[in-house]
Amino acid sequence: MIGKLIIEILILWILYALYMAILVHKRGPLGGIFFYPRVMQERVIETGLMTEREVRSRRTFAFSLLLALMILVPGFMILCVNGAQTYFSCCWQFYVLFLGAEFFDWLVIDTIWVAISDWWIIPGTEDLKGDIVLTAHYDSILVGTGSWDNATGSVNLLHLYKYFLRNPAKRTLRFVWCGSEEQGLFGSHAYIEQNPDLVDRISFCFNFDMNGTVLGPNEIFITGGEDLKTYVEQYCREVGYSASKHIGVHSSDSAPFCDKGIPALGLSRGTNTAEIHTRRDLVGPLGADQLQDIGVFSSGLVARVANSVILPVERKLDDKMKEELDKYFYRAQKRKDEEKRNPEKKDQKKD
Repeated sequence: MIGKLIIEILILWILYALYMAILVHKRGPLGGIFFYPRVMQERVIETGLMTEREVRSRRTFAFSLLLALMILVPGFMILCVNGAQTYFSCCWQFYVLFLGAEFFDWLVIDTIWVAISDWWIIPGTEDLKGDIVLTAHYDSILVGTGSWDNATGSVNLLHLYKYFLRNPAKRTLRFVWCGSEEQGLFGSHAYIEQNPDLVDRISFCFNFDMNGTVLGPNEIFITGGEDLKTYVEQYCREVGYSASKHIGVHSSDSAPFCDKGIPALGLSRGTNTAEIHTRRDLVGPLGADQLQDIGVFSSGLVARVANSVILPVERKLDDKMKEELDKYFYRAQKRKDEEKRNPEKKDQKKD
């Protein structure tokens, strides 16, 4: 019986994979739009990506297929194939099949696909030293929906991933969707701590946080020196992209990489018409055209850097930027507190 249940679980795995493939076939992410909140479905209809009739018909089709997959198929296996006759026998077999299906999500999606696969790395076409990491956080706060902060950055990162799959760069690109950014950059810190050898191979970072508002200025946060600012300004002039440039630490997932001496550019878009870290962080202030604009600009800028034989700047930060990073991560304050508690250490440093 156990062997038969294992085979049935494997069959369910295959059926789940086919189900997801059917949903996204041709329509991509829109194929599963009915799994998202009603406000997002309305936005898709409003922008003309799908009609309300299409959403209803695909919802009916998808949930009917899901019902068959979750109830009818296991029921057929338990009653007809396994020959269960008692209520208890039906219950424990269904429970085992259900757990096996959940194990598929953990093993295939969370572990193989996300955690240990190389699918999120696009190898360079040439053997150039200095990989490029591209980051965006996908989490929000408990009371926030996270539309602007930071579904927009995550979507832009996915756009870049798809673009460079079709147009590989000379340098290797590493795509990292970070979790727990709002709680303290835990995801990006964990990536660095768990992959020290990979971090040593990274020479540049792009971070995407809060893009795509209808109103507001484009912003580029430059964690580097004046040479990197000049490079960005020149590229913006070439392509006609208007953006405010700020030299300093970008309070986002690029900061832990910069703390390892990696220069970074953070692409964002400010506004007074949207809110973050509240339940009003909704899709209303966001625009498809603006997301398209940042996607086009980002792909061009990343391609310019990733296809350069020599990177625009060296993999190092000056002392001023290191001091800003110390302040950002509260190391400077910690040192002051330590000196207050142990004034003899301060005297020893002077000596």
